[in-house]
Amino acid sequence: MQRSLLYIFCGLLMIPACSDAPTKIERDNPGDPEVFGFVLNPVQDISTSILEDKVIEVEWTDSSLVPTSYVLKKKIRASDNYIALDTLDKDTREFIDESGEITKDTKYEIISLRKQQSGEEVFSEGINSGIDFGDLISSSHTYNADTTAIQINWELETKWSFIAVLSTIDVDVREDIDTVINSNTITTPAFEKDFSERIYQVRLFISEVDLENNNTFKIVDGGYYLGMKFAPEITNVEVINEGKVIINWEDNSSFEDGFRVLRSKGFNRNSASESEVIAELGPNVTSYTDTLNPITGYTRNEFGGETNIKTYYGILAYKNDTQTGTFGAEVQFTPPEVSFEIESLSENSLSLSWSTSNRDKTDTFILQKSTNGTTFSDYKYFPKNSTGYVENDLDKSLTHYFRIKTHTSKVSSEKIVKHSNYLIEKHRFDFLDGRNLRFSDSGDLIITSKGFFGNDTNAEEIGIFNLRTNNTIYNKAPTGNAIVGIDIDEQNNLMVLASHANQSFTLYDYNADTVVYQKNSVNVFDVEFGSENKFAYTNSSRDELYKFDLVNESILFNKSPFSVTSTLRSISISPTGDSIAYNTDGLFELYSSSGNQINFSHVLDYGSTAQKVDFSKSGKYISNISDFNKAEIHFTNPASRHLLTGAEHISISFDDKLYMTAKGSLLRLFELSSKKQLLSHSFSGKIFDLRFSPSEELVAIGSANGIFLYSISEDKKWSLFEN
Repeated sequence: MQRSLLYIFCGLLMIPACSDAPTKIERDNPGDPEVFGFVLNPVQDISTSILEDKVIEVEWTDSSLVPTSYVLKKKIRASDNYIALDTLDKDTREFIDESGEITKDTKYEIISLRKQQSGEEVFSEGINSGIDFGDLISSSHTYNADTTAIQINWELETKWSFIAVLSTIDVDVREDIDTVINSNTITTPAFEKDFSERIYQVRLFISEVDLENNNTFKIVDGGYYLGMKFAPEITNVEVINEGKVIINWEDNSSFEDGFRVLRSKGFNRNSASESEVIAELGPNVTSYTDTLNPITGYTRNEFGGETNIKTYYGILAYKNDTQTGTFGAEVQFTPPEVSFEIESLSENSLSLSWSTSNRDKTDTFILQKSTNGTTFSDYKYFPKNSTGYVENDLDKSLTHYFRIKTHTSKVSSEKIVKHSNYLIEKHRFDFLDGRNLRFSDSGDLIITSKGFFGNDTNAEEIGIFNLRTNNTIYNKAPTGNAIVGIDIDEQNNLMVLASHANQSFTLYDYNADTVVYQKNSVNVFDVEFGSENKFAYTNSSRDELYKFDLVNESILFNKSPFSVTSTLRSISISPTGDSIAYNTDGLFELYSSSGNQINFSHVLDYGSTAQKVDFSKSGKYISNISDFNKAEIHFTNPASRHLLTGAEHISISFDDKLYMTAKGSLLRLFELSSKKQLLSHSFSGKIFDLRFSPSEELVAIGSANGIFLYSISEDKKWSLFEN
């Protein structure tokens, strides 16, 4: 019995030691919660959950036995400070907030509190947690074709009385149009069908406070995006002709007020001009015919270049002030080609003709005219089936330039007409390919050969023709050798012949058809009689110069060759016989009749070759051709160049008033002093040589078609004029 009481007594004595009051030994421990400066640890965690609409449960976990109570705080907005909600005893681990004062950014904070025996309060750091309102699970919007309204739907993870605000978005401007609470759907106001896109937005808010502060929780988008679905589609663009294009399209809407046809033009789509509306049509139309200059085709720039301008169409369906459509349908069209000719010319009229490569696609021919060759204007218009026109009402004092085009084609080549003198054919001789022409001193006879290069076809043949009787005096191959240089002495029935290929000089009686004198093994190329025809001069392909005494049949002198090259050479004797002009290595030089060089201060370099050199009858001028395409005329005293032009042949008239050039098949006549062009004449065939008569305004043409002699008319008519 005494032992049992002892145990009970000891047990009672031990009860205080089992309490949470620290013992003396514990107070001496650094972790003693009663000592000054004790640091209280915070709770392990805190969480929130939504129990029902606007009721929040806050829970925390704490395994410590030290806290004597807990302080729960709350802040509603992110910018607020925490405010104490309640102080809870040490055994409480949850709190129910039914205040309803909640925002998206609301947070709760729990702080542990230890009230020491001394009365001091020790607080831990706060641990906080916001509210998880979940995420947006899904969203959608549907188009109600009957009511023309958009229904926007959404689903959220959390059951909460969200505030949903419906807005329209136009660029960056938002306009609120409806609000619903605690719903997962909202419908826009009904609207009339049109082609504008309508963008709607639903903003979800946790509370009125968030709404006031525009503190959005989630955004759901929806809209009316059917504008392009209703866009008309161009099915084809049909070109009837260059003045008529039909555009066809498919109508993909049933409610349009009408259609607008657009057109733009440019080198390509990127450079095309801004589209312009060319027609407004009513509803349910699916075709339009454009006759307002639908295709531009080729245009000419300031430098004379032509570029094809393309046409692009677009179709817009419109409803009220909204529209939708398609653009950039290119017209597939190749502009026709045109050709233009002047068929005939007379004193008072000219006949023009034209044709095209595609008359079916041609709409109109446009005749353009200019009086300066630079600025052209539309002169007359002709229907697609036209082929020509006679013009008889032109100012005869002006030069007129004509060209023709269709609406889309390139312009044709220009035809130039001038009321001028013209060439009259006086003689024609069937001596083909005459390349060297020389008149007799009287101008009554003309002699020609077929060779110039020494290896030309039939170069052995010589022709002599009488212009007074219009008959052939001689047409043979006198020596059987290829003849390059020739000249004629009408008074003595003689001709001199230079054969470059056979290196022979020959004096020949064409009347008796016999050789009078021949010198072989001499380098010759061209030849010409000297004064009184007692002498003859030749030069070689390497610029050797020979003077032959025809009376004594001897060589009076020869100048050694200077050139190291072999090329085409020409020689000419002045009318007085005291100067000899010939070319050497692209230059021409003057020598006296005794073989001494004459200083000529205007010696120029004419390129690799100078093919022709010729004194005028007066001796005042020397003409020459170099490099086959440069024609020049020089004054002899003092030496200076009078003109340079592009030509293959040139000759000065007997009285120094005119000069004529030839290039290809084109003859041009000029006034020598002013260099003014007087007429042009298109010759039928390649021109090989030309030379004026020494006695009259008569010019001889050597060509592939024969020898032609022309005089210049005294009266005038419309003539084709070429530059």
